[in-house]
Amino acid sequence: WETLRTFIHRNELQSGQQDSAILRWLKTLPYQTTYNTSGVSVSILAPTFIGFSSGLMISILGSGGGFIIVPAMIYFLGMPALMIRGTSLLQLMVLASFSCVMYSVSSHSVDLMLAALLISGSVVGTILGLRASKHIKGVAAHLLLAALIIVVAFKMAYGLVIPPADPFSLSVEH
Repeated sequence: WETLRTFIHRNELQSGQQDSAILRWLKTLPYQTTYNTSGVSVSILAPTFIGFSSGLMISILGSGGGFIIVPAMIYFLGMPALMIRGTSLLQLMVLASFSCVMYSVSSHSVDLMLAALLISGSVVGTILGLRASKHIKGVAAHLLLAALIIVVAFKMAYGLVIPPADPFSLSVEH
């Protein structure tokens, strides 16, 4: 909603981005720290809690870091879009590596061949995504992210509400 409102009123907000109510509240918490590279000044408790939440999501669900941490960094920390990409990817790389090692040691549940194929596809996707991100900036990128999250949420809700034609079938539909 905030991204859509910002997109509609983008000419009025060009002079300075207004802080969200949550960001204003986070600036009242103790342990305020200024992060010079991103230009954000917020309590150290905020990024710690966001990191804790994404760690829970990735360890319980196997995913969740990206679609939780990116909107949290946008709306709760007020980070600029260019800083969010690199910061969240670094955080997720370390978190995913640690999780992979923990899962492989405890349950021997890592398929290296499948992982190699996923990684090679991800590298190509990353290169294409970086090229596309040069043309999609700021509020438009946020709108695209919000639309993607909403579409995925509706798809998941559809799968939860509408029963399958044959719930005991093991065949793959084409």
